[in-house]
Formats: sequence, structure tokens, C-alpha cells
Amino acid sequence: MPLTDKQRQWRNAWDSKNRCNLACRVYKDYAAHVKRVAAENGTTVNAILIEALDAYLAEHNQPYQKMEK
Repeated sequence: MPLTDKQRQWRNAWDSKNRCNLACRVYKDYAAHVKRVAAENGTTVNAILIEALDAYLAEHNQPYQKMEK
């Protein structure tokens, strides 16, 4: 079932308050290749990047721990 306008507004407000983008610039053909390979393997670029970031933090003995409110 698609989101209602109210649900979309709530989700966008929550995202803008709690999330940010980490980005890198790559050549368009490289990006297309990565997206294609990820789709072929049933994953997303976002999942690949999060896994790589988690591995980097673990390698430097500083794993992410969610902050308590």
C-alpha cells in the first residue's frame, strides 16, 4: 500500500532530523556497474556502503554504538 501524504511528511521530517548523507563522487559508468552488480547479487549500494563503513570502524577498534537518549 503506498504511503499517504501525511505518512510521507512524517517520514521526511524524521529523516531530516535523524539522518544525513555520506557521499563520494565516482564516474557514472563505475556507478552504473556497481548498481548492476549489486542488483544481480540481491543487495543495494546503500547496504554495501554501510557494510564497508562498519568494517572500517571495526578495523580501527571503534565500532558504532547508538547513542542513548
